[in-house]
Amino acid sequence: MLLFVTNKALTSRSLDDSIDRKQGSTHLPKFPCVNMRKPAEYTRPLTMNDVPRIRSFIRSRYTTEAHAQMQKDYKRTHDDLYRMQLDDLDSYHKSNRGNMIRIYHSYLENTPGSKKALNELCERVAGVDTKSSINSTI
Repeated sequence: MLLFVTNKALTSRSLDDSIDRKQGSTHLPKFPCVNMRKPAEYTRPLTMNDVPRIRSFIRSRYTTEAHAQMQKDYKRTHDDLYRMQLDDLDSYHKSNRGNMIRIYHSYLENTPGSKKALNELCERVAGVDTKSSINSTI
């Protein structure tokens, strides 16, 4: 049995290779990778007595790295907002701007860093009247 390869498959593959796939987190969502160092005392099997100690270890780990994670989320959201051209609220009709800002808040305000970036953008591009009415409805 012979298999035939057409040029169509090669052409579509070469077109896909020409597309820049590294344009931001919204184009290539990254799955979170949790990197945790395992303390030396946890070489044995874990029991229920170890749970409080593990929880305190994880809690301290999150609090020590919280500021760095917030800065990372802020930068990612800030870059995404401008790359997706979400800062151009003037292109929407005045009656729809409030709805668009609500949509931005509902979809992009997931972490403290992204919330900070989104609030700065809304202060910069929205008028004072729009911002006060949006905050009262959210």
